[in-house]
Amino acid sequence: MFLKNYIKSGLSISATALQNFLDVTSGGPKHFLSNNILRFPEAKNQHAVYGTAIHKGLEDFFKDYKFNGIYNKKILLKSFEESLEKDGLEPNIVAELLARGKENLEYFYSQATGKEYGEIHLEYRFNMDASGVYLDDTRLSGAIDRIEILQDGTLIITDYKTGKGFASLDTKGKYGYDAIKAWKYRLQLTFYALLFSLSPRWAAFKKTQFQIIFVEKDRETGECYEIVEYIQQAEVDRLIKILKKVVGKIKNLDFPDVSQYSQDVKGIREFEEDLLEGRI
Repeated sequence: MFLKNYIKSGLSISATALQNFLDVTSGGPKHFLSNNILRFPEAKNQHAVYGTAIHKGLEDFFKDYKFNGIYNKKILLKSFEESLEKDGLEPNIVAELLARGKENLEYFYSQATGKEYGEIHLEYRFNMDASGVYLDDTRLSGAIDRIEILQDGTLIITDYKTGKGFASLDTKGKYGYDAIKAWKYRLQLTFYALLFSLSPRWAAFKKTQFQIIFVEKDRETGECYEIVEYIQQAEVDRLIKILKKVVGKIKNLDFPDVSQYSQDVKGIREFEEDLLEGRI
């Protein structure tokens, strides 16, 4: 009864939470229950620390650009370094991540400077909106790395990634975890499209472009991939249907076993379809 009342009063769904529920390769609904409802603590790992430090460097870099109009590489690198060093990793790991991060940020800086940016909003959090963003009675949440408003009213929504990059989010030709990551990233952008369409602050902007910037040099090309996507309404409509099914499961404390699904992106898509068709 306590858990049901807690969910009823405080349920909030983010893109990551939805991924956790749907990703059968990581336990799906039961993984969501432990991580997003019960919130069992997880050990901080070096990949998460590194990603946070890269994001902090980029945030401070663009914050300085926004207010001073200059591209300050010193702020970019120093902010990254300070964030990385404060998390208590072993010195040899810190040294390795510092070298990796500086190489990637140097490349990012070479590509980012000289560009003209629109009106910039950084680390925008939808849960800070006064009226909130809701799908029916369920609050939706999310944090956006960077939003630009162009003069023609177009929104450019940017998300940074620090792992292996892709040239596209098409899962065809990708295998194993690469295919799962591409599925996750597409789901994330579609969730963002839904957030912006429902937000009282942003819904009036009808032209929206989404981009993922991989702040990680490809081993073969030596470049960082950037993906630009325009999310179609049909994708958003399908996501809404999935969300409603998932929320119904959560509110009824129905966290089904998904071990029968194949442990790959095919299994994830089959689980999605079974939810939509009411077969599970």
